Amino acid sequence: MDWSISAGIFIIYILALFILVTPAFKQYTAQEYLGSIVKDGVKESLSLELKRFPFFLSVSVDSSFDVNTEKKFKTNNNLPSELLYLNIEDTQIGLFNESLSYEITEKDYYIINHNEIKFIGVPSSMGITSSEQHENQIVKLWIFLSGEEIFDLIAYGEASDAEFNHTFGISETISGIYQQKLDDFLITDYAAAKTNFNYPEDKDFVITIYEGTDLAAPPIFTFPLDLIPQEKDTVSTLVWSDWLITYDNTQGKMIQRNPITIVVRTW
Repeated sequence: MDWSISAGIFIIYILALFILVTPAFKQYTAQEYLGSIVKDGVKESLSLELKRFPFFLSVSVDSSFDVNTEKKFKTNNNLPSELLYLNIEDTQIGLFNESLSYEITEKDYYIINHNEIKFIGVPSSMGITSSEQHENQIVKLWIFLSGEEIFDLIAYGEASDAEFNHTFGISETISGIYQQKLDDFLITDYAAAKTNFNYPEDKDFVITIYEGTDLAAPPIFTFPLDLIPQEKDTVSTLVWSDWLITYDNTQGKMIQRNPITIVVRTW
Protein backbone atom coordinates (compact mmCIF):
# COMPACT_ATOMS: atom_id res chain seq x y z
CA MET A 1 0.00 0.00 0.00
CA ASP A 2 2.80 2.38 0.94
CA TRP A 3 4.58 1.77 -2.35
CA SER A 4 1.47 2.66 -4.38
CA ILE A 5 1.09 5.93 -2.48
CA SER A 6 4.75 6.71 -3.07
CA ALA A 7 4.41 5.89 -6.78
CA GLY A 8 1.36 8.14 -7.04
CA ILE A 9 3.18 11.02 -5.38
CA PHE A 10 6.15 10.53 -7.73
CA ILE A 11 3.89 10.62 -10.81
CA ILE A 12 2.20 13.79 -9.57
CA TYR A 13 5.67 15.33 -9.03
CA ILE A 14 6.78 14.49 -12.59
CA LEU A 15 3.58 15.94 -14.08
CA ALA A 16 3.97 19.11 -12.04
CA LEU A 17 7.58 19.42 -13.22
CA PHE A 18 6.51 19.25 -16.87
CA ILE A 19 3.76 21.80 -16.28
CA LEU A 20 6.19 24.25 -14.66
CA VAL A 21 9.20 23.77 -16.97
CA THR A 22 7.47 23.61 -20.38
CA PRO A 23 6.10 27.20 -20.38
CA ALA A 24 9.58 28.54 -19.55
CA PHE A 25 11.07 26.61 -22.49
CA LYS A 26 8.35 27.83 -24.82
CA GLN A 27 8.91 31.39 -23.65
CA TYR A 28 12.62 31.15 -24.45
CA THR A 29 11.94 29.94 -28.00
CA ALA A 30 8.90 32.17 -28.55
CA GLN A 31 8.87 34.55 -31.49
CA GLU A 32 10.03 37.59 -29.56
CA TYR A 33 13.14 35.77 -28.28
CA LEU A 34 14.36 34.33 -31.60
CA GLY A 35 16.11 37.53 -32.71
CA SER A 36 18.08 37.70 -29.46
CA ILE A 37 19.24 34.11 -29.95
CA VAL A 38 20.63 34.97 -33.39
CA LYS A 39 22.22 38.21 -32.13
CA ASP A 40 23.99 36.35 -29.34
CA GLY A 41 25.19 33.77 -31.87
CA VAL A 42 26.52 36.46 -34.22
CA LYS A 43 28.32 38.25 -31.40
CA GLU A 44 29.88 35.05 -30.09
CA SER A 45 30.85 33.48 -33.44
CA LEU A 46 31.71 36.40 -35.72
CA SER A 47 33.18 39.10 -33.47
CA LEU A 48 36.79 40.14 -32.95
CA GLU A 49 38.25 42.20 -30.11
CA LEU A 50 41.52 44.09 -30.46
CA LYS A 51 43.55 46.44 -28.31
CA ARG A 52 45.47 49.22 -30.00
CA PHE A 53 48.09 51.80 -29.01
CA PRO A 54 49.10 54.96 -30.87
CA PHE A 55 52.87 54.70 -31.42
CA PHE A 56 54.66 57.96 -32.23
CA LEU A 57 58.15 58.02 -33.76
CA SER A 58 60.37 61.09 -33.96
CA VAL A 59 62.81 60.14 -36.75
CA SER A 60 66.06 61.98 -37.34
CA VAL A 61 66.41 62.87 -41.05
CA ASP A 62 69.20 64.65 -42.97
CA SER A 63 70.67 64.71 -46.48
CA SER A 64 72.30 61.27 -46.03
CA PHE A 65 69.04 59.62 -44.97
CA ASP A 66 67.62 57.61 -47.89
CA VAL A 67 63.86 57.53 -47.36
CA ASN A 68 63.41 54.80 -50.01
CA THR A 69 65.71 52.25 -48.38
CA GLU A 70 64.62 49.93 -45.60
CA LYS A 71 65.61 51.01 -42.10
CA LYS A 72 65.69 49.11 -38.84
CA PHE A 73 63.61 50.57 -36.00
CA LYS A 74 64.21 49.24 -32.50
CA THR A 75 62.60 50.60 -29.35
CA ASN A 76 64.26 51.17 -26.01
CA ASN A 77 62.85 49.93 -22.72
CA ASN A 78 60.16 52.60 -22.59
CA LEU A 79 57.14 50.32 -23.19
CA PRO A 80 53.71 50.66 -21.57
CA SER A 81 52.90 48.04 -18.94
CA GLU A 82 50.34 46.37 -21.21
CA LEU A 83 53.18 45.53 -23.62
CA LEU A 84 55.88 45.06 -21.01
CA TYR A 85 53.92 42.29 -19.23
CA LEU A 86 52.27 40.89 -22.33
CA ASN A 87 51.56 37.16 -22.50
CA ILE A 88 53.39 36.65 -25.77
CA GLU A 89 52.28 33.02 -26.06
CA ASP A 90 48.61 33.96 -26.45
CA THR A 91 48.81 37.33 -28.19
CA GLN A 92 49.53 38.30 -31.78
CA ILE A 93 50.97 41.74 -32.48
CA GLY A 94 50.64 43.89 -35.60
CA LEU A 95 52.23 47.25 -36.35
CA PHE A 96 50.59 49.53 -38.90
CA ASN A 97 50.40 52.95 -40.42
CA GLU A 98 47.78 54.31 -42.80
CA SER A 99 49.36 52.91 -45.98
CA LEU A 100 51.46 49.86 -45.07
CA SER A 101 51.43 47.09 -42.52
CA TYR A 102 54.39 45.67 -40.66
CA GLU A 103 54.13 42.28 -39.01
CA ILE A 104 55.77 41.57 -35.67
CA THR A 105 53.90 38.37 -35.01
CA GLU A 106 56.88 36.13 -34.27
CA LYS A 107 57.10 37.23 -30.64
CA ASP A 108 60.48 35.79 -29.59
CA TYR A 109 62.05 37.34 -32.68
CA TYR A 110 60.42 40.73 -32.53
CA ILE A 111 59.95 41.22 -28.81
CA ILE A 112 63.05 40.48 -26.75
CA ASN A 113 62.66 39.90 -23.01
CA HIS A 114 59.29 41.67 -23.14
CA ASN A 115 60.96 45.09 -23.31
CA GLU A 116 61.84 45.71 -26.94
CA ILE A 117 60.02 45.98 -30.24
CA LYS A 118 61.92 45.99 -33.52
CA PHE A 119 60.75 46.15 -37.10
CA ILE A 120 61.93 47.11 -40.57
CA GLY A 121 60.16 49.70 -42.68
CA VAL A 122 60.70 51.89 -45.72
CA PRO A 123 60.64 55.48 -44.34
CA SER A 124 58.84 56.94 -47.38
CA SER A 125 55.97 54.44 -46.96
CA MET A 126 55.70 55.58 -43.36
CA GLY A 127 55.21 59.20 -44.41
CA ILE A 128 58.82 60.35 -43.95
CA THR A 129 60.12 62.73 -46.61
CA SER A 130 63.69 63.53 -47.67
CA SER A 131 65.39 66.64 -46.31
CA GLU A 132 68.63 68.49 -47.09
CA GLN A 133 68.86 69.77 -43.55
CA HIS A 134 68.73 67.86 -40.29
CA GLU A 135 65.24 67.66 -38.83
CA ASN A 136 63.05 65.38 -36.75
CA GLN A 137 59.91 64.13 -38.47
CA ILE A 138 56.96 62.74 -36.50
CA VAL A 139 55.32 59.50 -37.64
CA LYS A 140 52.18 57.98 -36.13
CA LEU A 141 51.83 54.21 -36.20
CA TRP A 142 49.42 51.82 -34.49
CA ILE A 143 50.23 48.72 -32.47
CA PHE A 144 47.43 46.16 -32.42
CA LEU A 145 47.13 43.23 -30.02
CA SER A 146 44.94 40.26 -30.92
CA GLY A 147 44.11 37.09 -29.04
CA GLU A 148 43.45 35.40 -32.40
CA GLU A 149 45.78 34.63 -35.31
CA ILE A 150 44.80 37.21 -37.93
CA PHE A 151 48.00 38.95 -39.09
CA ASP A 152 50.35 37.72 -41.83
CA LEU A 153 54.06 37.45 -41.12
CA ILE A 154 56.49 39.90 -42.74
CA ALA A 155 60.07 38.81 -42.19
CA TYR A 156 62.54 40.91 -40.21
CA GLY A 157 65.65 41.21 -42.41
CA GLU A 158 68.86 43.20 -42.41
CA ALA A 159 68.92 47.00 -42.67
CA SER A 160 70.77 50.00 -41.28
CA ASP A 161 69.55 51.52 -38.02
CA ALA A 162 67.31 54.58 -38.00
CA GLU A 163 67.80 57.15 -35.27
CA PHE A 164 64.53 57.92 -33.54
CA ASN A 165 62.74 58.51 -30.27
CA HIS A 166 59.30 57.12 -29.48
CA THR A 167 56.30 57.53 -27.22
CA PHE A 168 53.06 55.59 -26.77
CA GLY A 169 49.53 56.93 -26.52
CA ILE A 170 46.72 55.57 -24.36
CA SER A 171 45.43 52.15 -25.37
CA GLU A 172 41.84 51.45 -26.33
CA THR A 173 39.84 48.31 -27.02
CA ILE A 174 37.89 48.03 -30.27
CA SER A 175 35.51 45.26 -31.27
CA GLY A 176 33.18 44.39 -34.10
CA ILE A 177 32.24 41.78 -36.67
CA TYR A 178 35.41 40.46 -38.34
CA GLN A 179 35.23 40.33 -42.14
CA GLN A 180 37.15 37.05 -42.46
CA LYS A 181 34.82 35.30 -40.03
CA LEU A 182 31.88 36.70 -41.97
CA ASP A 183 33.28 35.33 -45.25
CA ASP A 184 33.81 31.91 -43.68
CA PHE A 185 30.32 31.94 -42.17
CA LEU A 186 28.79 32.60 -45.59
CA ILE A 187 29.72 29.09 -46.71
CA THR A 188 28.50 27.48 -43.48
CA ASP A 189 25.69 24.95 -43.71
CA TYR A 190 22.45 26.54 -42.51
CA ALA A 191 21.60 23.60 -40.24
CA ALA A 192 25.10 23.79 -38.72
CA ALA A 193 24.65 27.53 -38.13
CA LYS A 194 21.39 26.84 -36.28
CA THR A 195 23.15 24.32 -34.07
CA ASN A 196 26.04 26.71 -33.44
CA PHE A 197 23.62 29.47 -32.44
CA ASN A 198 21.46 27.10 -30.32
CA TYR A 199 18.57 28.14 -32.54
CA PRO A 200 15.37 26.01 -32.64
CA GLU A 201 15.40 23.51 -35.52
CA ASP A 202 11.78 24.21 -36.46
CA LYS A 203 12.33 27.99 -36.75
CA ASP A 204 14.14 30.05 -39.39
CA PHE A 205 16.21 33.23 -39.62
CA VAL A 206 17.92 35.46 -42.17
CA ILE A 207 20.83 37.80 -41.36
CA THR A 208 21.33 40.86 -43.56
CA ILE A 209 24.14 43.42 -43.15
CA TYR A 210 24.28 46.91 -44.66
CA GLU A 211 27.07 49.47 -44.87
CA GLY A 212 26.37 52.41 -42.58
CA THR A 213 22.71 53.04 -41.89
CA ASP A 214 21.28 53.03 -45.44
CA LEU A 215 18.90 50.07 -45.43
CA ALA A 216 17.68 51.00 -48.92
CA ALA A 217 21.11 50.20 -50.39
CA PRO A 218 22.04 46.68 -51.51
CA PRO A 219 23.25 44.61 -48.54
CA ILE A 220 26.88 43.55 -48.27
CA PHE A 221 25.99 40.24 -46.61
CA THR A 222 22.98 37.93 -46.51
CA PHE A 223 22.74 34.53 -44.85
CA PRO A 224 21.25 32.25 -45.93
CA LEU A 225 20.87 33.55 -49.46
CA ASP A 226 17.79 31.65 -50.64
CA LEU A 227 15.53 31.56 -47.60
CA ILE A 228 12.30 33.59 -47.82
CA PRO A 229 9.39 33.52 -45.32
CA GLN A 230 6.01 32.38 -46.59
CA GLU A 231 2.74 34.31 -46.29
CA LYS A 232 1.64 32.11 -43.38
CA ASP A 233 4.79 32.95 -41.37
CA THR A 234 4.85 35.63 -38.70
CA VAL A 235 8.12 37.50 -39.14
CA SER A 236 9.87 39.48 -36.39
CA THR A 237 12.77 41.85 -37.03
CA LEU A 238 15.69 42.83 -34.81
CA VAL A 239 18.01 45.66 -35.90
CA TRP A 240 21.24 46.90 -34.31
CA SER A 241 24.31 48.95 -35.21
CA ASP A 242 27.79 47.45 -35.09
CA TRP A 243 31.28 47.74 -36.59
CA LEU A 244 32.88 45.74 -39.41
CA ILE A 245 36.60 45.10 -38.86
CA THR A 246 38.67 44.37 -41.97
CA TYR A 247 42.31 43.55 -42.52
CA ASP A 248 43.81 42.92 -45.98
CA ASN A 249 47.58 42.77 -45.92
CA THR A 250 47.75 41.89 -49.62
CA GLN A 251 46.76 45.46 -50.44
CA GLY A 252 48.93 47.07 -47.77
CA LYS A 253 45.99 48.17 -45.65
CA MET A 254 45.92 48.50 -41.91
CA ILE A 255 43.08 47.41 -39.66
CA GLN A 256 39.94 49.23 -40.76
CA ARG A 257 36.69 49.64 -38.81
CA ASN A 258 33.51 50.84 -40.51
CA PRO A 259 29.93 51.20 -39.23
CA ILE A 260 27.33 48.65 -40.30
CA THR A 261 23.69 47.86 -39.59
CA ILE A 262 22.66 44.27 -38.93
CA VAL A 263 19.07 43.17 -39.59
CA VAL A 264 17.84 39.79 -38.35
CA ARG A 265 14.47 38.44 -39.45
CA THR A 266 13.07 35.43 -37.62
CA TRP A 267 9.95 33.29 -38.04
